[in-house]
Amino acid sequence: MPKRREITLTLGNFETYLNTAVLEKGQHYFEKGAVSDLAEHDKGIWNAVVAGSEDYHVEIKISDDIISECSCNCPHEVDYCKHIVAVFHAIIESDFEIRKKPGKKSALPQKAPTESFPDIVNNLSEKELRQFISEYGVNNPDFRDLFLANFSHKTNQNGKIIYTRLIKRAAKNAGDRSGFIDYYNAVKFVRVIDVLLEQATTELKNKKFTVVTDIAFAVIATVHEILKGMDDSGGGVGDCIRNGFELLIQLCTANIPLGLKERIFKEAAREAKDPKYNYVGFDEYWLDVLVHAAYNREKGEEVLQTLDVMLVSLRDNSDDWSKEFDTKRLLKHKFALLRRLDWAKEADALRLQFIHISEFRTEIIEECLAKKNYDKARKLIDEGIGIARKKDRPGIIHEYKKNLLRIAEEQNDMGAFRNIAKELYENGRHMEYYKIIKTTYSQQEWSFVAETFIEELQVQNRRVNGFYINDDSRLASIFIEEKYWDRLIQLVQGSTALHFIEHYSDLLKAKFPAELLMVYKEAIIKYAEQNTGRNHYIMIREKLKKIQKWEGGKEVVEQLLKQFILQYKARKAMLEELARLSI
Repeated sequence: MPKRREITLTLGNFETYLNTAVLEKGQHYFEKGAVSDLAEHDKGIWNAVVAGSEDYHVEIKISDDIISECSCNCPHEVDYCKHIVAVFHAIIESDFEIRKKPGKKSALPQKAPTESFPDIVNNLSEKELRQFISEYGVNNPDFRDLFLANFSHKTNQNGKIIYTRLIKRAAKNAGDRSGFIDYYNAVKFVRVIDVLLEQATTELKNKKFTVVTDIAFAVIATVHEILKGMDDSGGGVGDCIRNGFELLIQLCTANIPLGLKERIFKEAAREAKDPKYNYVGFDEYWLDVLVHAAYNREKGEEVLQTLDVMLVSLRDNSDDWSKEFDTKRLLKHKFALLRRLDWAKEADALRLQFIHISEFRTEIIEECLAKKNYDKARKLIDEGIGIARKKDRPGIIHEYKKNLLRIAEEQNDMGAFRNIAKELYENGRHMEYYKIIKTTYSQQEWSFVAETFIEELQVQNRRVNGFYINDDSRLASIFIEEKYWDRLIQLVQGSTALHFIEHYSDLLKAKFPAELLMVYKEAIIKYAEQNTGRNHYIMIREKLKKIQKWEGGKEVVEQLLKQFILQYKARKAMLEELARLSI
């Protein structure tokens, strides 16, 4: 029997050898924009994420233009799935160059050198350009609207209306029969909006402020409405809206004509009151624009009145948490505006009126500390901690205590400093304060103090009333800080959690290779018992691949392979992944 010829697969010939159905699906995925995060993380090793029924991670190894290895954590048990094919196309399209050895011809499709687009345009005559624009614009509404919007300042066209029309048409093209835009088509839609936003950024530099304003208002209002009928789990559409708001704020801080300032102020004042923007919290962005758009004291007073009306309306809100949250954000804008208007007395009075709000109290505390008025600062902190305890806000209490620590340090009160630092340490939750406390003791003193911290954590990890609350990572942090490696390996030996063992393996493998190898063996066995699915099998393969390089690791891996092949012979995908290991 003649020996079967092995196929050498490359990025130049894979379409010749792979299954036609897989090729078509892979190309479709690529064209839909499902490939993201493409990067060559190491020489010839490419990684990407492909959006399918969920996000799948693809890795492709290329050596001398030859595809030497591919993997995908999708459930399809084939060597080359549609996700891998999609990444093949993405690599070819990318601007990266596949590295190749001298004298070797690349298997990638070679592109002949061509003139740049600007060169081609510049080489055309004015008559040719005018004729093309006139004829092409009649039959291509997207091009016509983009052209008219860009030059609306030289015509009687309304740029905002034209850009709105462009965005709506893009949404219609991306939507299904009912108008809904799914996750994949949302990527196409975002690309159209990104082009408009890039144009706005360029025109801002060129000081074409009207064009920028038209694009920003059209994007915010129109895309926000479209957002309610689409899947934006990728977050791209929300980012487009936020970029639109950022453009308006940049306009407010630029030297733009008075008429344009008035237009932005009026539209922002109207939109900030519209409840529809409460969806996903974009009403907050309108308030930010409105504060920046108040270009004189008269406009500033109008905004203050608007904010006061909104504050009064919150009194009827029965939801205490929502009321507090909305009050804070409105006061934040009011305070910022008072400062911008140079109304310092009014701003300070506002802070004192609402000093029960931690953000305002913290500002006053910082001012007291700057003036070394420690008694007043401590009194404000104690009152703030009392309020925060009643509201069950441990994070705010933690921030207040950091200021108490600062006071103790500046007053050289070592006893208070250590006590506060220990409170901030919170039984291992914040290791940085353990290190701070350590600096206040001599080396001889610290060896005894460190044991008290260890004992406290060990008591917490004991069984209490039938429950076992264990957080060995806190003990591990102390052992690492003190270089107690023998105690760290004992801690790791008591765990079968693969992620926990993995976290400390680099610190221990040189000191305890045999012990760590046995820990990994037991953890991998346990992991295989508890987890099924190709992504978990890939995890097992990677851990086996890792430990087989250690001294004695090859023998352990061989034992595990024999055990798994017998024990899990019904797990076809697992056996396929294990077969990829080269022993």
